[in-house]
Amino acid sequence: MKVQRNHYIYFWFINSIMAFATGIIIGLVIWQAFRQMFKVTYDGRDLSIFIILITPLCFLFVYQFFLWSFFWGKRRGEFEYSFIEKTAEGGKSLSELRIRLKKIKKDLQYYDDNDVHLQFKELIKVYSDNIVVHFQYGIFCESVGKVTEAIEAYEKTLSLIPKSEKALHTYVTNQINRVKTRGPSYYDGIPGLKYVLW
Repeated sequence: MKVQRNHYIYFWFINSIMAFATGIIIGLVIWQAFRQMFKVTYDGRDLSIFIILITPLCFLFVYQFFLWSFFWGKRRGEFEYSFIEKTAEGGKSLSELRIRLKKIKKDLQYYDDNDVHLQFKELIKVYSDNIVVHFQYGIFCESVGKVTEAIEAYEKTLSLIPKSEKALHTYVTNQINRVKTRGPSYYDGIPGLKYVLW
């Protein structure tokens, strides 16, 4: 699949910021936990504060290697899905879909799961050939423990993906196999480590 260059930049930028922010948080925790035990001073100044500076840079550096697997490695399918999701939600021709998906995501936080389930069913009727709608429905079904419906939603997603899109095809197939063998995931863990913000 040909992914637009600006999505590479967007994906890299967002993930790098999240990795850096994670490093800051972990750096603060390490600094608080160990500043008394490993107090390093130079000329009377406490140098343990540098943990807060070094840790985020280390996270940022290490995560660059992890990003490689999204762009050209085994996690390419997740990256391609993120592009499809972004274009499906952001395209001018699909502005209604974008609005409805955002409403569903918001309603998931405040309303009954049955209400969200009905909203997805209505969305599927209107956008029956949309990969993102079926995949998001699969994620929702997993989160509420509807294993059979989650598998069916992922299988429908798979049927909409051209065979030539091997990375994306493998990614969705792996989701199906994971649900069949390990059961549903009760948290929204797509895509990847959820560093990506939508």
